[in-house]
Order: sequence, then C-alpha cells, then structure tokens
Amino acid sequence: MKRIALLALVLAALLTVIGCGNKEPVINSFAPSSLKFAVFTGEVTQFSAQASDPDENTTLVYSWAFTSGSPSSAKGASVEWTAPDSPGTAKATLTVSDGEKTVTKTWEITVKSTAEAEVTVQLVKQDGNTPYAISGMRVVLEDKYTMMISVITDSNGKASFPTDERGTFKVVRVEGVDVTGGAEGAIGLEFVKESPLSTAAPKIVYEYSVCPTATVEPANEKVTIQCPIPSVRKVTIMKTGSVDTPDETSFYCYASESFAGRIIISNRNCDCSGGLYIRYSGVNNFMVFNLGKSTNTGHLDIYSGGTKVHGLNNIGMASDDLTIEVPGNGDWAFNANDVAFTRTADGLNDLRDSFVSFGANGSFTVFNTYNWGVANMPPDHYRFEYEVQKFEEL
Repeated sequence: MKRIALLALVLAALLTVIGCGNKEPVINSFAPSSLKFAVFTGEVTQFSAQASDPDENTTLVYSWAFTSGSPSSAKGASVEWTAPDSPGTAKATLTVSDGEKTVTKTWEITVKSTAEAEVTVQLVKQDGNTPYAISGMRVVLEDKYTMMISVITDSNGKASFPTDERGTFKVVRVEGVDVTGGAEGAIGLEFVKESPLSTAAPKIVYEYSVCPTATVEPANEKVTIQCPIPSVRKVTIMKTGSVDTPDETSFYCYASESFAGRIIISNRNCDCSGGLYIRYSGVNNFMVFNLGKSTNTGHLDIYSGGTKVHGLNNIGMASDDLTIEVPGNGDWAFNANDVAFTRTADGLNDLRDSFVSFGANGSFTVFNTYNWGVANMPPDHYRFEYEVQKFEEL
C-alpha cells in the first residue's frame, strides 16, 4: 500500500509540472488574409501579423522568410515584400517564437507577368449594346492614379491599353475627329445630333457622367470594358475654297449628288449690293444672304416662287461664319452669330415648304453669288471662304 501511495504522489507531481509548462504562441490575425493569392512581377505586398502568448511576461519574436523576391528574410510584425521580376511561384513563411516554442503561417504566391495585363475597350451602340465597329475614335482611359491615356480604336471599334498596374480603370470620354477647316477629301467623325435640325455646334466629344469601369487583378489580368456611345457619322469635306467676286461677276458651287451635310460660309468682306444664293428646284425657290460688312450686320431672306416667305436679320458681320445643316430629307437649319432658324417640312405644302426636298435630289445649287451692279467704291465685291461637308451615318 505504501508503494501505491508513493507512486500516486509521483504522478501528481509530474502532472503539476506538466500543467504549469510553457505554452506556444497564437497567431490571432494576419495579412494578406488569403493564404493563396496572385501578384504581378515587381509588385509590392504588405505582410503583417498579430500574435499573443498564453504565458505572462513573454516577448514574441516575428521572423519572415521568402523563397524569392525581396527581402529573403525580415524581422518584425510587418514587412513589405517585392515580387521577383520573373513569373513563377513563391512562398512566404512567418514564424512566431516565444524563445522556446514556435508557431508558423505559410502563404503560397503565384507571380504573374505584367506583360499579359491589358484593358480592352469595346465601343457598343447605345441603343442596342451591340459592338460598334468604328475606327479612328479616340478613347480616353483613367487609371487609379487619375492619370489619363488615349488610344485610337481599330476597325472593330476596339482600343487596347497594356498596363503594368492592378486597379480599377474607367473610360471618361470618347472623341471623334473635327475636320472643319481642313482640305478637300479630309474625313472626320462626329456624334449624330439627337435632333437632326439642331442648330447647336457639332458634337465631337462624348463625356460620361457614369464612367464604364473594369478592375485588373493578377487573377484577372485581361479585362474588357463595354463602352456605349451615341450614333456616329462620317464627315467628308467635298468642296472648299475662297471667292473674291469683283463687280458684275457671279460664282457657282454645285452639289454633284443628293446631299446631306453642312455648308459653312465664312464672311471676310462685303462691299457690294448683291446676294449669296442657295437654290433648290429652279430660280424662284432660294435663300439669299446679304453678307454683313465690318460696320453692320447682314440678313437672310427665303423665297418661294419668287415671293419672300421669311426673313432673318442680324446674321453677323464680316469675320462671322454662316452655317446651314442639311439632313437630306428636305429639312434644314441655319445658324449664324446669335441667330438660329430651323425649318421642318410639315407637309402643309404652303409657301414655307418651298424647300421640302432640299438636299434630297440633284437639283440643288450649294450656293452662287450675284452682284446687282450697284457700285460701291472701292472695290465692289464679296470675299468669303466656303466649305461643303457631306454626312454619312455609320
């Protein structure tokens, strides 16, 4: 019995010693929170951890080890690690020690090449969200640093942006090409006006209030942004030139086909009594501009069957531009200085409908000048520049 009692005492003493022994540390939190993740080559990642020890008055030591990248090792509760320059795999191991016992945490890292990262913007139709194959549009993309870069779309309506950064990218605007003032044959791109007869300036830039976005990540390094835009039309400069008409001289400019487009007259000087005519269907249906001088403004009169049916005053002086939009269906809109007038074919077949087929067939004189022979010295002439643009909706 004495032996049994002695054995029990020994066992109790051993249990007491074991129960009061050192306990291993505990890692309570860590970052990155996922133990498997991907980065780009050269990308910097912040590692950190927070640990505790059940034993009182214990100092913990944090040690980091990396199989590649920089640094290869480090001390402390946090460390910045830079991925290697070559794609592959890497491991990061954290060891927390209290001087006797340790605990570890290991991350498995996939390193991807930034050469594969790319943002592709695909233009799509605003009214149907289908691909819009328009080349020559400029797409402006903004990165997470608010830096902007632009790329021209290809024949499929796509613009590709290689990148070596992760993050969210957004399209802030899409731009066309303004060819006004260019040479004959020049081709531009502009957005079709919501109202074909709007006298507003051509819209070359479409800006987003809510920007289309996509996020590049190493696990999703190739992304596409669907970018809806309004309808676009091609603008071709058909005719351009300058006219200086001396006394008793007329000048004619014709449209060679049914016409939808824009006529721009840039008044440079007016020292005569005469007219700048735009005609449809015979000599008695026409618009006539009396161009303004440097000291007074001009006016526009509209005639049907030789009878004046409408007039506009204060259409600008020398150096002002006169613009007529011609949708090609018989309607038209005029804009000059602060004066605008829109004529819509209303089907009433009254005097205001004398231009019901304006631009819709070949019997259309873009403009001609005429001097009534009333001398104004010196010299007696009109001088202006002109440009005729043709529209083609894409």
